[in-house]
Amino acid sequence: MRVLPMDSAIGDRPINSLIGWMTKLSRQQAIAATIAMVAFIALADWLTGMEFGMGALYMLPVCFAAWTLGGGVGLVTGIVSALFSLSLNGPIGPFQIPGQTIGELAAAWNTAMRLLVVVMLVMLVGGFRRSFDEERRRGQIDPLTGAYNRSAFDTRIDTAIGIARRHDLALVFAYIDLDGFKQVNDTHGHAAGDEVLKTFSAAASGIIRQSDSLCRIGGDEFIVLMVTPSIARGYAAVEKLYDRLSRILETLPYDVTCSMGAAVIDRAGAIESQRCIALADALMYEVKRSGKNAYRVTQISGDRLRPGTGSAVPPRRGQLASFPAQSAA
Repeated sequence: MRVLPMDSAIGDRPINSLIGWMTKLSRQQAIAATIAMVAFIALADWLTGMEFGMGALYMLPVCFAAWTLGGGVGLVTGIVSALFSLSLNGPIGPFQIPGQTIGELAAAWNTAMRLLVVVMLVMLVGGFRRSFDEERRRGQIDPLTGAYNRSAFDTRIDTAIGIARRHDLALVFAYIDLDGFKQVNDTHGHAAGDEVLKTFSAAASGIIRQSDSLCRIGGDEFIVLMVTPSIARGYAAVEKLYDRLSRILETLPYDVTCSMGAAVIDRAGAIESQRCIALADALMYEVKRSGKNAYRVTQISGDRLRPGTGSAVPPRRGQLASFPAQSAA
C-alpha cells in the first residue's frame, strides 16, 4: 500500500493564521491577552489542585508575550508564571509525586530549572520573531532599490486611506518615470543603470517622510504616496517633490531627468486606488509626449473617482500645471 504525502499547506494554514493574528495585535491588546491567559491558567491550576499538572500550559502566555511584546516582557511573563506555579504546586520535579517532601537543594534546583526553561523559551521565540520580521521585510522590499514592491505598496495604500478617512486628509499619488534611463543602459551597461536606480531610490526615500511610501513599479518607474493636510498642501508637496527629485538626478554623471504625473485626492470617501494610480500614470505619459523633464498634477473631488479629462499646456520644469477638478456625478 502506497502512503500519499500529506499536503503541508493544509497543516500550515492554521499556524500561519495564528501567526498573522498575533502579529497584527496592538500592544494594548497583546498585554490584555497575556494577562488574561496567565490569570486563566493560574485559576485552573488552583481549582484542579496538585493532582493535575498545568506547567506546560504556562508556556503559552510566555511564548505569546515573547512574540507580541518582546523578549523582556516574555521573560517577565515567564517569571510571573513560574511564581504562580511554585506557589500553587511547590518546587516539585517532573517525576515527583505531588505532596512528597524534598530537600532544600532539590527545591532550589527545580526552581532554577523552571526559570532556565523560561529563559530558553523566550530566547527561541524571540529569535524566531526576528527571523520572521526580517523575512517579511525582504518580501516587501524591491531587492535592487530598497523601495516597497507592489504587494507591500497596496498594503501601504490601505493604511494611508484609513488615516485620510479618519482625519479628513488629502492623498497624493505621484507616478515617476526616469527620462534617459534606457540610454544609460544601452551606452554604459546595466550595472550603471542599476546604480542610477539605487541612487535615485535611496535619495527619494530620504526626502519623503517616514509616513509616506516609495514603490518601484518596475523598470525605471516609481510611485510616491503622500498624505497631506489639504489640497493646497498636496499641490505644494508635488511641486516640492519634483524639485527635489530633479536636483537628485542632476548630481548623477548621466543625462537622466524625470517625468511625473500626480493626482491629489481631496476626499477619502470611496477611493479607488488603482484608478488614482492609472490617472497619475496617464498624466506622466502626457508629460513624456510633451517633451519630458516636467510634471503635471490634477485634483480629484467627490466620493467617486474618474480618470481626468482636462488638458493643459505642457509645463516647463518646475511649473505647476492645474487641471479642472474631477467631481462625482
